[in-house]
Amino acid sequence: MISYDKALEIIAGEGLLRTIEKRPLIECLGRVSSETVRSAHDSPPFDNSAMDGFAVRHADVRLASAQSPVGLHVIGTVTAGSESVFEGDLRGKAVQIMTGAPIPAGFDCVLPLETVSPTSNRVLIPYAPERGDHIRRTGEDITTGSLLLRAGERISAETMMLAASAGVASLQVFKQPDVIVFSTGDEVAETTAAVRAKAGIYDANGPYLVAAAQREGLSARFGGRIADSLQALKTQLKDLQAGTLVISTGGVSAGVHDFVPELITKMGGEILFHKVAIKPGKPILFARLPGGGHYFGLPGNPAAAAVGFRFFVIPFIRALQNLPPEKPLTARLNASVSRKNDLTLFLKASVALNLDNGLWVDPLDGQESFKTMSLAKANAFIRISGNASRLTVATYVDVFPIGCQFPFHEAL
Repeated sequence: MISYDKALEIIAGEGLLRTIEKRPLIECLGRVSSETVRSAHDSPPFDNSAMDGFAVRHADVRLASAQSPVGLHVIGTVTAGSESVFEGDLRGKAVQIMTGAPIPAGFDCVLPLETVSPTSNRVLIPYAPERGDHIRRTGEDITTGSLLLRAGERISAETMMLAASAGVASLQVFKQPDVIVFSTGDEVAETTAAVRAKAGIYDANGPYLVAAAQREGLSARFGGRIADSLQALKTQLKDLQAGTLVISTGGVSAGVHDFVPELITKMGGEILFHKVAIKPGKPILFARLPGGGHYFGLPGNPAAAAVGFRFFVIPFIRALQNLPPEKPLTARLNASVSRKNDLTLFLKASVALNLDNGLWVDPLDGQESFKTMSLAKANAFIRISGNASRLTVATYVDVFPIGCQFPFHEAL
């Protein structure tokens, strides 16, 4: 049995096997860029109008006022997506223009429609604008060479908008594994009748793990429920594509039907660790499959499976994307906690933000690993390690959100 810190070292080492792929920009939300991206273009790519109105020459209207308005002859219209060239003497002339349309050569300011008085072929200007009014200049937002995205940066909807504004159509990103989830065990029931006959229990792990993986932006599917049979699981694994991440629950402890370690070895895989000094979830297994994929064997109790995903699978996904180890928040305990000092303890918890006193965390009732009600009520896990066997009220502890972020972030 190894320590949790040692398990994280092994996981980080396997993350060095990361690969890169090119994806269309529209598919890159939540992915991590493998390269620094700079703009190859200016944005806006040309001077254009910020308003619906009239393009004019400043020289023609610099003396206009409400008492002495200036009338201009309208010689045409420019719409967004089109370009018009107006030749000849432009003095005393105006062009009707729409938002986003290119500024015609020879004109240097735009008057909003609501500020002037247009007729069929003339427009009356009752004030003197500044040169450049309501014109978006070439490169005013993004200039050629501007930094759009750093290598190692997670791609947000906002950075996608920025990249799209600069004409970026695709990005090089770290590849994420496809995830397949299996629930093992003769006791895992598929029908209510089996549960009522006391011959099984409902499968809570399969739906949870698929949903938790999808919540992290992963492509995940449920592979099915598999009886306590080495051959049955082997059949499911033999045709997996390289790079697939398999997550199963059950079959990794010390019982007569705990066959996963034997199967991994017989298939030619390598068990990287089996059993970690944690609670819950001590029997967890991590292996490299012969086809290039990886395998997490999580314990069958739901809370142990949740801990295995949150504190082992997610660090592996981060490592594959070249992201640094996750940093916890710090909160103070609202209740005392006892532990065996040779185990890293993960507790289902509820964290709340006190605007005057910071973060406080309550260990929830129902810490047993088979209980799901307390997990559904939790918004965090407390992680406790070190030598202390008892932590008193107001002691600072590490806390991690169950999902992507804490609900109370909106209050910060």
